[in-house]
Amino acid sequence: MPQTLLIFFFIMTGGALWNNIPQLPPGTKVRALINPLVLNLLLPLLVYRAFVLTPLHTEIWKIPVAAALGCMITLLITAGLLHLIEKKFRRKIDRPAKGALLLAAAWGNVTYLGIPLLTSWIGEKAQMLAVLYDLAALSPLLFVVGAEIGRRLGADQSPSKTYAPLGAILRLPPLWAALAGVASLESGLSAWLPSWILQLCKGAAMCVGPLMIFSVGLALRIPKSRRLLLMAPAVFSKLVVSPLIVYGLSRSFALSGDYLRAETLEAAMPTMVLTLVISERFKLDTELLAQCIAVSTLLAFILLPLVNALL
Repeated sequence: MPQTLLIFFFIMTGGALWNNIPQLPPGTKVRALINPLVLNLLLPLLVYRAFVLTPLHTEIWKIPVAAALGCMITLLITAGLLHLIEKKFRRKIDRPAKGALLLAAAWGNVTYLGIPLLTSWIGEKAQMLAVLYDLAALSPLLFVVGAEIGRRLGADQSPSKTYAPLGAILRLPPLWAALAGVASLESGLSAWLPSWILQLCKGAAMCVGPLMIFSVGLALRIPKSRRLLLMAPAVFSKLVVSPLIVYGLSRSFALSGDYLRAETLEAAMPTMVLTLVISERFKLDTELLAQCIAVSTLLAFILLPLVNALL
Protein backbone atom coordinates (compact mmCIF):
# COMPACT_ATOMS: atom_id res chain seq x y z
CA MET A 1 0.00 0.00 0.00
CA PRO A 2 1.48 3.42 -1.00
CA GLN A 3 2.64 5.62 1.87
CA THR A 4 -0.17 8.18 1.49
CA LEU A 5 -2.87 5.52 1.54
CA LEU A 6 -1.21 3.81 4.48
CA ILE A 7 -1.26 7.07 6.46
CA PHE A 8 -4.92 7.64 5.58
CA PHE A 9 -5.74 4.06 6.52
CA PHE A 10 -4.31 4.55 10.01
CA ILE A 11 -6.10 7.90 10.39
CA MET A 12 -9.39 6.31 9.35
CA THR A 13 -8.77 3.36 11.69
CA GLY A 14 -8.24 5.84 14.52
CA GLY A 15 -11.62 7.36 13.74
CA ALA A 16 -13.26 3.93 13.73
CA LEU A 17 -11.66 3.01 17.06
CA TRP A 18 -12.74 6.31 18.62
CA ASN A 19 -16.32 5.04 18.86
CA ASN A 20 -15.18 2.11 21.01
CA ILE A 21 -13.55 4.20 23.74
CA PRO A 22 -16.25 5.17 26.30
CA GLN A 23 -14.17 7.97 27.84
CA LEU A 24 -14.17 9.93 24.57
CA PRO A 25 -17.02 12.10 23.22
CA PRO A 26 -19.40 10.25 20.86
CA GLY A 27 -18.24 10.06 17.26
CA THR A 28 -21.44 11.71 16.05
CA LYS A 29 -20.66 14.83 18.12
CA VAL A 30 -17.07 14.96 16.86
CA ARG A 31 -18.24 14.64 13.24
CA ALA A 32 -20.77 17.41 13.90
CA LEU A 33 -17.81 19.69 14.72
CA ILE A 34 -15.38 18.53 12.02
CA ASN A 35 -17.72 18.51 9.01
CA PRO A 36 -18.96 22.13 9.27
CA LEU A 37 -15.41 23.34 9.92
CA VAL A 38 -14.16 21.67 6.75
CA LEU A 39 -17.15 22.53 4.57
CA ASN A 40 -17.48 26.17 5.62
CA LEU A 41 -13.85 27.24 6.15
CA LEU A 42 -11.03 24.87 5.23
CA LEU A 43 -12.39 23.45 1.97
CA PRO A 44 -13.37 26.88 0.55
CA LEU A 45 -9.81 28.11 1.21
CA LEU A 46 -8.43 25.06 -0.59
CA VAL A 47 -10.83 25.58 -3.51
CA TYR A 48 -10.01 29.29 -3.81
CA ARG A 49 -6.27 28.58 -3.94
CA ALA A 50 -6.74 25.79 -6.51
CA PHE A 51 -8.63 28.08 -8.88
CA VAL A 52 -6.33 31.05 -8.38
CA LEU A 53 -3.20 29.03 -9.16
CA THR A 54 -4.55 26.93 -12.05
CA PRO A 55 -5.39 28.79 -15.28
CA LEU A 56 -8.57 27.62 -16.98
CA HIS A 57 -8.20 26.03 -20.41
CA THR A 58 -10.65 25.58 -23.27
CA GLU A 59 -11.15 21.87 -22.62
CA ILE A 60 -12.06 22.29 -18.95
CA TRP A 61 -15.72 21.51 -19.71
CA LYS A 62 -14.80 17.90 -20.50
CA ILE A 63 -14.00 17.14 -16.86
CA PRO A 64 -17.46 17.71 -15.30
CA VAL A 65 -19.29 16.42 -18.40
CA ALA A 66 -17.45 13.08 -18.26
CA ALA A 67 -18.02 12.96 -14.50
CA ALA A 68 -21.76 13.67 -14.79
CA LEU A 69 -22.28 11.17 -17.61
CA GLY A 70 -20.28 8.55 -15.73
CA CYS A 71 -22.41 9.08 -12.62
CA MET A 72 -25.69 8.75 -14.52
CA ILE A 73 -24.63 5.72 -16.59
CA THR A 74 -23.39 3.96 -13.45
CA LEU A 75 -26.71 4.76 -11.80
CA LEU A 76 -28.65 3.19 -14.70
CA ILE A 77 -26.43 0.10 -14.78
CA THR A 78 -26.87 -0.40 -11.05
CA ALA A 79 -30.63 -0.03 -11.35
CA GLY A 80 -30.52 -2.71 -14.04
CA LEU A 81 -28.42 -5.00 -11.85
CA LEU A 82 -30.82 -4.64 -8.92
CA HIS A 83 -33.79 -5.37 -11.18
CA LEU A 84 -32.01 -8.44 -12.56
CA ILE A 85 -31.27 -9.70 -9.05
CA GLU A 86 -34.90 -9.28 -8.05
CA LYS A 87 -36.12 -11.08 -11.15
CA LYS A 88 -33.59 -13.93 -11.21
CA PHE A 89 -33.42 -14.71 -7.50
CA ARG A 90 -37.03 -13.75 -6.79
CA ARG A 91 -35.81 -11.61 -3.91
CA LYS A 92 -37.63 -8.37 -3.37
CA ILE A 93 -35.45 -5.41 -2.40
CA ASP A 94 -37.51 -2.90 -0.43
CA ARG A 95 -37.67 0.64 -1.76
CA PRO A 96 -35.58 2.41 0.94
CA ALA A 97 -32.81 -0.20 0.53
CA LYS A 98 -32.90 0.16 -3.25
CA GLY A 99 -32.60 3.94 -2.97
CA ALA A 100 -29.63 3.61 -0.61
CA LEU A 101 -27.88 1.21 -2.99
CA LEU A 102 -28.38 3.54 -5.95
CA LEU A 103 -26.84 6.44 -4.04
CA ALA A 104 -23.95 4.25 -2.92
CA ALA A 105 -23.19 3.12 -6.47
CA ALA A 106 -23.18 6.43 -8.32
CA TRP A 107 -21.70 9.07 -6.01
CA GLY A 108 -18.06 8.92 -4.91
CA ASN A 109 -15.92 10.57 -2.24
CA VAL A 110 -14.11 12.67 -4.84
CA THR A 111 -13.34 15.65 -2.60
CA TYR A 112 -12.46 14.53 0.91
CA LEU A 113 -10.56 11.42 -0.21
CA GLY A 114 -9.95 12.40 -3.82
CA ILE A 115 -8.19 15.71 -3.25
CA PRO A 116 -5.47 14.48 -0.87
CA LEU A 117 -4.84 11.33 -2.92
CA LEU A 118 -4.66 13.14 -6.25
CA THR A 119 -2.43 15.82 -4.73
CA SER A 120 -0.06 13.12 -3.49
CA TRP A 121 -0.01 11.06 -6.69
CA ILE A 122 -0.32 13.75 -9.38
CA GLY A 123 0.34 17.13 -7.81
CA GLU A 124 -1.53 20.28 -6.81
CA LYS A 125 -2.78 20.84 -10.36
CA ALA A 126 -5.16 17.92 -9.82
CA GLN A 127 -6.97 19.76 -7.01
CA MET A 128 -8.99 21.91 -9.43
CA LEU A 129 -10.02 18.80 -11.36
CA ALA A 130 -11.30 17.19 -8.17
CA VAL A 131 -13.22 20.35 -7.28
CA LEU A 132 -14.80 20.55 -10.75
CA TYR A 133 -15.65 16.84 -10.63
CA ASP A 134 -17.56 17.48 -7.42
CA LEU A 135 -19.01 20.99 -7.60
CA ALA A 136 -19.85 21.03 -11.32
CA ALA A 137 -21.08 17.43 -11.56
CA LEU A 138 -21.56 15.14 -8.56
CA SER A 139 -22.91 17.53 -5.91
CA PRO A 140 -25.52 19.18 -8.16
CA LEU A 141 -26.60 15.74 -9.37
CA LEU A 142 -26.82 14.48 -5.79
CA PHE A 143 -29.06 17.37 -4.72
CA VAL A 144 -31.27 16.98 -7.81
CA VAL A 145 -31.21 13.37 -9.07
CA GLY A 146 -30.19 11.86 -5.72
CA ALA A 147 -32.94 13.81 -3.96
CA GLU A 148 -35.46 12.61 -6.52
CA ILE A 149 -34.37 9.01 -5.85
CA GLY A 150 -34.89 9.68 -2.16
CA ARG A 151 -38.28 11.27 -2.76
CA ARG A 152 -39.51 8.33 -4.83
CA LEU A 153 -38.02 5.45 -2.84
CA GLY A 154 -37.73 6.83 0.70
CA ALA A 155 -40.04 6.03 3.59
CA ASP A 156 -40.73 9.76 4.07
CA GLN A 157 -43.55 10.42 1.60
CA SER A 158 -44.95 13.42 3.48
CA PRO A 159 -46.13 16.01 0.92
CA SER A 160 -45.87 18.73 3.55
CA LYS A 161 -42.08 18.60 3.58
CA THR A 162 -40.46 20.53 0.75
CA TYR A 163 -36.97 20.19 -0.63
CA ALA A 164 -35.22 22.88 -2.67
CA PRO A 165 -32.27 21.38 -4.58
CA LEU A 166 -31.15 24.72 -6.03
CA GLY A 167 -31.03 26.23 -2.56
CA ALA A 168 -28.95 23.30 -1.32
CA ILE A 169 -26.46 23.79 -4.16
CA LEU A 170 -26.21 27.55 -3.70
CA ARG A 171 -25.56 27.12 0.01
CA LEU A 172 -22.31 25.24 -0.68
CA PRO A 173 -19.44 27.56 0.41
CA PRO A 174 -16.87 25.78 -1.86
CA LEU A 175 -18.99 26.78 -4.88
CA TRP A 176 -18.68 30.46 -4.02
CA ALA A 177 -14.98 30.00 -3.29
CA ALA A 178 -14.53 28.52 -6.77
CA LEU A 179 -16.34 31.47 -8.36
CA ALA A 180 -14.23 33.90 -6.33
CA GLY A 181 -11.08 32.10 -7.45
CA VAL A 182 -12.05 32.29 -11.11
CA ALA A 183 -12.93 35.99 -10.73
CA SER A 184 -9.59 36.71 -9.03
CA LEU A 185 -7.66 34.90 -11.75
CA GLU A 186 -9.49 36.37 -14.72
CA SER A 187 -9.50 39.93 -13.34
CA GLY A 188 -5.79 39.86 -12.53
CA LEU A 189 -6.46 40.34 -8.83
CA SER A 190 -4.57 37.13 -8.06
CA ALA A 191 -1.30 38.82 -9.07
CA TRP A 192 -1.81 41.37 -6.28
CA LEU A 193 -2.66 38.92 -3.54
CA PRO A 194 -0.26 39.00 -0.55
CA SER A 195 1.76 35.80 -0.30
CA TRP A 196 0.46 35.12 3.22
CA ILE A 197 -3.09 34.66 1.89
CA LEU A 198 -2.02 31.83 -0.39
CA GLN A 199 0.07 30.36 2.42
CA LEU A 200 -2.99 30.47 4.67
CA CYS A 201 -5.00 28.68 1.98
CA LYS A 202 -2.24 26.09 1.59
CA GLY A 203 -2.23 25.42 5.33
CA ALA A 204 -6.01 24.96 5.27
CA ALA A 205 -5.68 22.59 2.31
CA MET A 206 -3.25 20.40 4.24
CA CYS A 207 -5.82 19.99 7.04
CA VAL A 208 -8.76 18.95 4.84
CA GLY A 209 -7.62 15.43 3.97
CA PRO A 210 -6.66 14.16 7.46
CA LEU A 211 -9.70 15.72 9.14
CA MET A 212 -12.18 14.27 6.67
CA ILE A 213 -10.54 10.85 6.59
CA PHE A 214 -10.82 10.81 10.39
CA SER A 215 -14.47 11.86 10.05
CA VAL A 216 -15.08 9.01 7.60
CA GLY A 217 -13.56 6.65 10.17
CA LEU A 218 -15.96 7.97 12.80
CA ALA A 219 -18.86 7.09 10.50
CA LEU A 220 -17.71 3.54 9.72
CA ARG A 221 -19.59 0.62 11.20
CA ILE A 222 -18.80 -3.07 10.88
CA PRO A 223 -21.15 -4.34 8.14
CA LYS A 224 -23.59 -7.10 8.95
CA SER A 225 -22.64 -10.27 7.09
CA ARG A 226 -26.21 -10.99 6.02
CA ARG A 227 -26.29 -7.73 4.06
CA LEU A 228 -22.94 -8.08 2.28
CA LEU A 229 -24.55 -9.86 -0.67
CA LEU A 230 -27.15 -7.12 -0.96
CA MET A 231 -24.40 -4.48 -1.00
CA ALA A 232 -22.31 -6.26 -3.65
CA PRO A 233 -23.93 -4.74 -6.81
CA ALA A 234 -23.60 -1.17 -5.49
CA VAL A 235 -20.01 -1.59 -4.29
CA PHE A 236 -19.04 -3.33 -7.55
CA SER A 237 -20.59 -0.53 -9.58
CA LYS A 238 -18.85 2.17 -7.55
CA LEU A 239 -15.35 0.68 -7.55
CA VAL A 240 -15.26 -1.13 -10.91
CA VAL A 241 -18.04 -0.06 -13.27
CA SER A 242 -17.74 3.68 -12.58
CA PRO A 243 -14.00 4.03 -13.34
CA LEU A 244 -14.33 1.90 -16.50
CA ILE A 245 -17.15 4.09 -17.80
CA VAL A 246 -15.44 7.38 -16.95
CA TYR A 247 -12.16 6.14 -18.45
CA GLY A 248 -13.96 5.36 -21.71
CA LEU A 249 -15.79 8.70 -21.71
CA SER A 250 -12.60 10.61 -20.95
CA ARG A 251 -10.75 8.88 -23.78
CA SER A 252 -13.62 9.69 -26.15
CA PHE A 253 -13.33 13.34 -25.07
CA ALA A 254 -9.59 13.20 -25.89
CA LEU A 255 -8.46 13.67 -22.30
CA SER A 256 -4.99 12.25 -21.76
CA GLY A 257 -2.02 12.21 -19.42
CA ASP A 258 -2.58 13.40 -15.86
CA TYR A 259 -6.10 14.60 -16.63
CA LEU A 260 -7.18 11.15 -17.82
CA ARG A 261 -5.46 9.56 -14.84
CA ALA A 262 -7.01 11.93 -12.31
CA GLU A 263 -10.50 11.66 -13.85
CA THR A 264 -10.41 7.85 -13.72
CA LEU A 265 -9.09 7.79 -10.16
CA GLU A 266 -11.88 10.11 -9.07
CA ALA A 267 -14.43 7.74 -10.60
CA ALA A 268 -12.89 4.88 -8.58
CA MET A 269 -13.34 6.63 -5.22
CA PRO A 270 -15.56 4.91 -2.62
CA THR A 271 -19.09 6.02 -1.81
CA MET A 272 -19.59 9.69 -0.93
CA VAL A 273 -20.31 10.37 2.75
CA LEU A 274 -22.58 13.29 1.79
CA THR A 275 -25.11 10.78 0.42
CA LEU A 276 -26.07 10.14 4.06
CA VAL A 277 -27.64 13.61 4.13
CA ILE A 278 -30.07 12.69 1.33
CA SER A 279 -30.68 9.27 2.85
CA GLU A 280 -31.54 10.67 6.27
CA ARG A 281 -33.71 13.44 4.80
CA PHE A 282 -35.94 11.03 2.84
CA LYS A 283 -35.64 8.05 5.21
CA LEU A 284 -33.85 5.64 2.92
CA ASP A 285 -32.02 2.67 4.44
CA THR A 286 -29.30 4.79 6.04
CA GLU A 287 -27.76 1.85 7.89
CA LEU A 288 -27.30 -0.03 4.60
CA LEU A 289 -25.82 3.08 2.95
CA ALA A 290 -23.38 3.56 5.85
CA GLN A 291 -22.30 -0.05 5.49
CA CYS A 292 -21.73 0.48 1.75
CA ILE A 293 -19.54 3.47 2.63
CA ALA A 294 -17.54 1.32 5.04
CA VAL A 295 -17.07 -1.62 2.66
CA SER A 296 -16.31 0.50 -0.42
CA THR A 297 -13.84 2.65 1.54
CA LEU A 298 -11.96 -0.36 2.88
CA LEU A 299 -11.84 -2.02 -0.56
CA ALA A 300 -10.75 1.25 -2.16
CA PHE A 301 -7.53 1.20 -0.15
CA ILE A 302 -6.69 -1.98 -2.09
CA LEU A 303 -8.12 -1.12 -5.52
CA LEU A 304 -7.05 2.54 -5.89
CA PRO A 305 -3.30 1.74 -6.01
CA LEU A 306 -4.06 -0.89 -8.69
CA VAL A 307 -6.04 1.63 -10.77
CA ASN A 308 -3.26 4.20 -10.35
CA ALA A 309 -0.63 1.64 -11.43
CA LEU A 310 -2.63 0.61 -14.52
CA LEU A 311 -2.96 4.23 -15.61
